[in-house]
Amino acid sequence: MERPEQGPAPAIGRLLPLLRCPETGEPLEVEGETLVNQSRTFEYPMVDGIPVLLPHDAGSPFRVEDLPANARRASRRGRSVRGGPIGWATRGYREHGSVEEVQTFGRLVLESGSRPARILVIGGGWRSEGVEGIARLDGIELIETDVYPGPNVDLLADGLRLPIGDGAVDGVISQWVIEHVADPWRLVAETARVLKPSGLVYSEAPFIQQVHEGRYDFFRFTPIGHRMIYRDFEEIGMKVIQGPGMALSWSSEYFARSLRSRSDRTGTWLARIARILALPALLLDRFLVSRPGAWDAASGTSFLGRKAERTASPREVVAGYRGINRDPGV
Repeated sequence: MERPEQGPAPAIGRLLPLLRCPETGEPLEVEGETLVNQSRTFEYPMVDGIPVLLPHDAGSPFRVEDLPANARRASRRGRSVRGGPIGWATRGYREHGSVEEVQTFGRLVLESGSRPARILVIGGGWRSEGVEGIARLDGIELIETDVYPGPNVDLLADGLRLPIGDGAVDGVISQWVIEHVADPWRLVAETARVLKPSGLVYSEAPFIQQVHEGRYDFFRFTPIGHRMIYRDFEEIGMKVIQGPGMALSWSSEYFARSLRSRSDRTGTWLARIARILALPALLLDRFLVSRPGAWDAASGTSFLGRKAERTASPREVVAGYRGINRDPGV
């Protein structure tokens, strides 16, 4: 059974029982247009009703004092992943199986039996097609976070200091986010902390992709590296969702971009032409993503897992290698 799609960020009352101070872990209280921790040592603004729960210290590249003006200017602004056939061709962007994997994640969260089944979205400034689908499922409650405002963002937060209580949610999803956090290992630890026992996680991460989002782009993950970072989770499934053709498309686009200076706008058109020229390879991804060699040449992979009672050993992780490259010395 489906329900109408969730609208703009709801009142603070729905979230307040789950929220914690990102500095001290204490519960928060509402005082006018701010949230204050119980010891009265930290306070956080609410902008257009959205809590700005970013850390005050230098542990995050994002600062509380920087966000309110930006939030007022950009509130309710999002971005679309659509655009029709012509938009797709000029973007040169295609995923395989992502929507289905997110739907599987949502179904498994519902099977946990919690009502509502709470899913924390890290990087929810925009909704993927998959998240839009599970948002309409009866029994699912989304808590959507980002460091930027967006049309469905409930609170602004850094994934390194999630302002959510221990064991408060049934599932956590992050799509193309983990490469943008300064300490991805801490992000995964925070994910495990806020999840209930046997809670579920779904992650999408790039392997072969050039720098995007400028200064806030830090890491890349081989498929084995993606699995390694989620060693505290039992693997339910991993997939190549952006294949070798996508990797070639990214490389072609950024090669064209490198031909221009910062102020040369012709580079935009060169990038579009490069993406169109790479379309044949991109179309082949439909067949390549299921082949073993794609694991060594993938642009990006997905991981679906369940919070485990024990950490997988490095030996167990590398035993799950799916590619075709020979091991050293063999």
